[in-house]
Amino acid sequence: MHSLEHATARHHDVWDLDALDWNTLPPSLAGLRRLMGAPATVLLAESYGGTAVYVPEYPYPDHHLTACIGLPAMERLVRVHGREKLHIPKLDALERQVRQSRLRQLHSQGASVGSLARIFNITPRRVRQLLAV
Repeated sequence: MHSLEHATARHHDVWDLDALDWNTLPPSLAGLRRLMGAPATVLLAESYGGTAVYVPEYPYPDHHLTACIGLPAMERLVRVHGREKLHIPKLDALERQVRQSRLRQLHSQGASVGSLARIFNITPRRVRQLLAV
């Protein structure tokens, strides 16, 4: 399976990419989403988040970024950012959104604060804080 297809399948059940609030992300990550689409952006940030990558002048099929995000997304990335060093933000904000959404979902299905604390490896106090937001 192509890595982009794999990411879409992997995140489709866990992260509803269309339902996430992309406005809470760093502007550069939101811009990459508009440029390449959500699945390619998540793949790029998962693989290279917190680092800088050099975007080549051409979308070489055998380039490590092409292998990560797929050729169509790489072509769009090169068109806008070719020959640039691109700083890729981490997915921290997105991961927090997903965790909070999942925590609320489980709580609405009857999970106790204590069980949620164990599931998410956080304190019961933090669970209550997240549920109050």
